[in-house]
Amino acid sequence: MKRCIFPLLLLISFASIAQQSTFGILGGATISGYTSSEIFQNSVPLVGVSLGVYRGITLTKSLALEPGLYFTQRGISHGSSIFSNSNRNRLSYLILPVVMRKNLTDNFSVHIGPYLASFIHGSYRYPNNTFSERWSTWGILGGDRNIPDAQFDVGLQAGLRYILSSQFVINASYELGGAKYLQRVISDGPFPQVVTVSVGYQW
Repeated sequence: MKRCIFPLLLLISFASIAQQSTFGILGGATISGYTSSEIFQNSVPLVGVSLGVYRGITLTKSLALEPGLYFTQRGISHGSSIFSNSNRNRLSYLILPVVMRKNLTDNFSVHIGPYLASFIHGSYRYPNNTFSERWSTWGILGGDRNIPDAQFDVGLQAGLRYILSSQFVINASYELGGAKYLQRVISDGPFPQVVTVSVGYQW
């Protein structure tokens, strides 16, 4: 059922837009982690990348519907600091948010709405004193059904945007997922949370 929902939302979001709209691209960095859990007491956030496109559909003078499609890296690191050479679990997702944007001024807006994420790739790194063990797995692109991570995630995104000029933007958002980390093997695992800061261009 979830495999049908993702392409359906994608088609609805980008099809037949008759009203005034904008199109934009965003690229930036993510800082991701998980809600508190006993199994991740020594974990620190993981830095990743985010890149995607969005379409702003004007509804009223101050409201717009904004679907998007993004490649986003999430994950977790087990070490003393965010830049330490520690165990890392880096997960790549294809994310489709559909948010409602409220313009507070001509240059400043806030948004909130749901998102659907589909797992596409995971890489795992476990260094020790002599060598670094690495392995990876594919999600929807490889048809791997035996991965421990959630193949799909539904959550909430909230954020803000500032327009530097008529076309350049700065965007920040926070996402809280509903799919538990390693939910196929840990029934009480934590939930993912991601902060994204990006810059972009719209027209």
